[in-house]
Amino acid sequence: MRAARSTVPGLRSARGITLVELLVALFVFAIVAALASSGIVQALRVQSLNEANTSLQGKLRRITEVISQDLRSSLLGVVVDTPYASGSGQVSFTLAVGGQGFEVRRIPGDPPFPTANGVRVFADAPPAAAGQRILLVNGAGLGVTAPIGSVTSAGNDRYDIRYSSGCTNAIGFTQPLRAFIVDVVGYQLDGGDLMRQTAGEAAEVVAFDLQSFEVEYGYRDQDGGALVMLAAPRSSGGGPPLRIDGTDVLESVRVRLTAQQPLFGNRTAERTYVAQIALPPTGSVNVRSVVSCP
Repeated sequence: MRAARSTVPGLRSARGITLVELLVALFVFAIVAALASSGIVQALRVQSLNEANTSLQGKLRRITEVISQDLRSSLLGVVVDTPYASGSGQVSFTLAVGGQGFEVRRIPGDPPFPTANGVRVFADAPPAAAGQRILLVNGAGLGVTAPIGSVTSAGNDRYDIRYSSGCTNAIGFTQPLRAFIVDVVGYQLDGGDLMRQTAGEAAEVVAFDLQSFEVEYGYRDQDGGALVMLAAPRSSGGGPPLRIDGTDVLESVRVRLTAQQPLFGNRTAERTYVAQIALPPTGSVNVRSVVSCP
């Protein structure tokens, strides 16, 4: 005879979770956690990439704006070889800082013009001071820049400008001859730092952590035609850069900057920014080339 089991209506017999069920639950939880963490990691990577791209783009744009402002202000669109020899990784040019277009004469008693150490200019006040720089351009479109050693009055609104030791006029006395007071400014990448230097002064850092700084020079025929981009400015027999080469004119300078930034997950983002910078038109003073006395 079977023993009767006592039951309580509405209640089921309780039993524990088996090991198999526990393992299955842990496995499912691990999959869900892995999917969730993978999504979080991917979201962080995307966020890191977006922030890096935005930061790099803003940085490169700001640097390019500084260079563009300088180049667009370059006097007569002149590219020179001081303080840096203009080429694929560096560029130098003249900036106006004082009165422009002074009338020029020889200083009485000086040697012939190419070897003379100075000029006489006509101005109603001292046109410059020692330590500044002069740009001299003759009627043939040839120019020379040199540091000023002294400025003395010759009376009747005339001033004699002498260059620093070792510098001469270096060009012929071909009228019309004009004098300009300028700075000579250059940009160069040095170990990841973009340097800006004015001739005769210490270089200053414009930007840090750049991977590359590339410069190209755009020449166009004066009668029209396609723009030709070159890795270096044209020159004649290893001479100074040519602003005008036959009928071709140096019209613009293209600057390409590249920078990197670390990302989440030991990765890096890289951005490149390119600017085509138009040089000022030649105007009434057509400069073919300018030699520089350091």
